[in-house]
Amino acid sequence: FEALLSCGMPMVIDADALNMLAARPELAGSMPPGCVLTPHLGELRRLIGTWNDDQDRIEKVRTFAARYGCCMVVKGAHTMVCSPDGQLYFNATGNPGMAKGGSGDVLTGYIAGLLARGYEPLSAALLGVYVHGAAGGYRGLAGLRRHQLVRVGAYLLLELVHDLGVLLEVLADVVAALETHVAHREPGARLVDELQLDGEVDYLADLGDALAVDDVEL
Repeated sequence: FEALLSCGMPMVIDADALNMLAARPELAGSMPPGCVLTPHLGELRRLIGTWNDDQDRIEKVRTFAARYGCCMVVKGAHTMVCSPDGQLYFNATGNPGMAKGGSGDVLTGYIAGLLARGYEPLSAALLGVYVHGAAGGYRGLAGLRRHQLVRVGAYLLLELVHDLGVLLEVLADVVAALETHVAHREPGARLVDELQLDGEVDYLADLGDALAVDDVEL
């Protein structure tokens, strides 16, 4: 673990790595700038000590993040992300069904993947937390009670309405472009190339729709 900390690159620190930091606090000073720590409340207590109330906990998290130049992702019902300069972000996605073993491992892997792709640590933490929670909103239904399922169902319905609206806008753009340009199309040219509609077609393909307009080749 000490050798890993000396690599000089931002990393995600979770689970037993957090316990190692708690057992040997002097190692925290060896963390490269930009590390992302993802403790749940039990791990956080071992890292920063006990707190009197929520405000006291927030201040201790801010102090830790500032001292070591790291981002803190405090997992919970409304996961909190704290930047090294003390900015706080509270996540609104997710559901109680995600409070299961392994859920945090997925979050760790997602944030680590974003860091590997070149995202700034705070951006990786914020995006990772949001997408992880949003995905759990769809996949974590098995652990929910009936009244919780009702709330999730209402959320999914709103998402579906939004997606249908986006789909209709994309279709309207495609149809308008076809009406404008199909009559002037050069023989052998691909209409998608002429109209620069690759994004729209990809969007439709992602939704599992097949786009066919008479005998015009897309």
